[in-house]
Amino acid sequence: MNTYDILLPGTLREKLDAVGGDTSMLSQHAEAQKIYKLIMNTDGVAMKVVTDEAGQKVKIKDWQQVGVITYLDANGDSQSFDPVQKFSLQTGSTINDMYPLVENDYSTIKNGIADLFPNISTTGNVYSKGNIQTRDENGGLVINVNPNKFIVDPTP
Repeated sequence: MNTYDILLPGTLREKLDAVGGDTSMLSQHAEAQKIYKLIMNTDGVAMKVVTDEAGQKVKIKDWQQVGVITYLDANGDSQSFDPVQKFSLQTGSTINDMYPLVENDYSTIKNGIADLFPNISTTGNVYSKGNIQTRDENGGLVINVNPNKFIVDPTP
């Protein structure tokens, strides 16, 4: 997997320049995104059915298939970690979570990845318009949650 994104004029590069950012910060951002994609990707990856604490069968990613992840830290040094251990991802046939991998679980993983890099933070879960529950045109319940995103923080 390529760890660098191509930045065109008017993109993150220009915004970083405006706040005193540098290529190290761009590399940190790209590495954080790479790690998250490696952990969360389900294309061609073994899935398994587990039982949640309410006794319901739920299909989740087989976390043991992720393996050790190697990335470049802020200094350009190669580092490795096991995401199952780092993020306490459950690997048994039952899980102690009534709603596995809801928004808070994704945020926990993203926040942990951000902690690996001095210039990367996350937006946290930002709720749209301060009202997380609305109704669609048919009266159906809509939960308005913007996902947690990685951001470059030039002054951590």
